[in-house]
Amino acid sequence: MLNSWAGYLADNALYPLSQISLASPTASDNSTNVAAKGIIGIGAMGAIDKMLNYGSNSSVNYSSMAIEYASHWESLAFVTSNGQTHLTSTYGGPESSWTLVDSLFGDKLLAMGVISSQVYDAQTQFYEQLMNDNAASYGYGLPMDESSKIGNSAALAMVAATMTNASTRAQILSSVASYAALPLSLNIFPTSYYVSNGSYVSGPASPAQGALFAPMVLSLLIPPTNSTTPPASYTPGSTPAKSHTSLGVILGAVFGSVAGLLIIAIAAVMFIRRRRYKAVPNDLPISSPSFQYDTVTPFIPSEDGVSGSYVSPDESLQTSKTKEIHQDMVTSPFSATSPLSSTQAGNTATEGAAADGPATEGVGSPLRQPGEGPSRNHVMTELRTEVLQLRQFMQSMNERLQVEPPPTYSE
Repeated sequence: MLNSWAGYLADNALYPLSQISLASPTASDNSTNVAAKGIIGIGAMGAIDKMLNYGSNSSVNYSSMAIEYASHWESLAFVTSNGQTHLTSTYGGPESSWTLVDSLFGDKLLAMGVISSQVYDAQTQFYEQLMNDNAASYGYGLPMDESSKIGNSAALAMVAATMTNASTRAQILSSVASYAALPLSLNIFPTSYYVSNGSYVSGPASPAQGALFAPMVLSLLIPPTNSTTPPASYTPGSTPAKSHTSLGVILGAVFGSVAGLLIIAIAAVMFIRRRRYKAVPNDLPISSPSFQYDTVTPFIPSEDGVSGSYVSPDESLQTSKTKEIHQDMVTSPFSATSPLSSTQAGNTATEGAAADGPATEGVGSPLRQPGEGPSRNHVMTELRTEVLQLRQFMQSMNERLQVEPPPTYSE
């Protein structure tokens, strides 16, 4: 596809017919700006062939063709009028005619050197003289050509980038900046406007305004090591100045800043959570949920199974039976399975103590009165007796509950 495109340029670039451009909205022939654009395109194809090592296999050497076409182009469009050498708007046009040749920016950008430095120097002096002689009419920059009153900010920026004089470049860019600062139009920074008063024409918020970065792009370029022709802005024998800010440094700074902000944000969140966790007291009372239960009043039948009585809501069935068992055990003498009396328990404990070792004073005796100073052995004996009685009482109660049949209800 690229070879087909380069072949078309080879056939039509030097003498373009019926072409439309920014300076010429209607179709015209032999436009100087359009021809320069085609010639630089041919040179770009030659650079592509060289990079891909296609030059030896190609039947056409596009780099040599571009240089040859540029030489013819200069002879056709380069004239001297009133002591000033400049490019005319068309081949063979009036010597007073001129145009903004923004296409030369492509040659500068690719650092091909297809267009001679003589052309750049002459155009720089010519544009500077135009702005100085027509300061009132060209207050917001140069128009597209001598017959137009409309300027284009994108074209002016690319022309400024090709200037070999820093003061001329700054003068052109300052006129564009003055237009951008005008509050006359409600549209967002249009590209086309009247250079005399800055009135709006067309192109609000256009992506073409990206051409305003053209001077900055050229200031960052370094001549390629494999190029035999240095760019016009490069002085032979001098070491090209390295850019203070390379693309890698800029990208590294951006990504590093983003990563740093993320780390700071994560650390801040973790710190806040840690402080909140420490602020919660560890000795807070743990309250169990209170449950509401419906009270069921159990019915206890009588022994004959005919009548019975209800237990109050405050006592359960087992509590009532336990009270009855306890009352029976209190009124009846102890059986073989009933709890031992205090005297029997005391004697049993005394016998156990005698078997283990020498008898201890006061073992198995009744509790002493306060102030008598009970010994440690006496207190232990009393506790053993109470535990033994409690165990026997619980055993008797469990046996009685198991023997009794469950209650029955009559219809």
